[in-house]
Amino acid sequence: MPLMVSEASLGLDGKTVRLTIPDLAPTWGMEVKYRLKGADGRAVSGTVHNTVHALPEK
Repeated sequence: MPLMVSEASLGLDGKTVRLTIPDLAPTWGMEVKYRLKGADGRAVSGTVHNTVHALPEK
């Protein structure tokens, strides 16, 4: 089931991206596809496979 990212922010280290996904819930399998532009202007894309065991309390 595709979920929408409502916000993305770059960390102070210039490497960490924090995603806000409102409908995210714990899951055994998740795939995040990304298409970004690097600091030098080159396209950067890929896929991350992960598991979400728990989410922080709001």
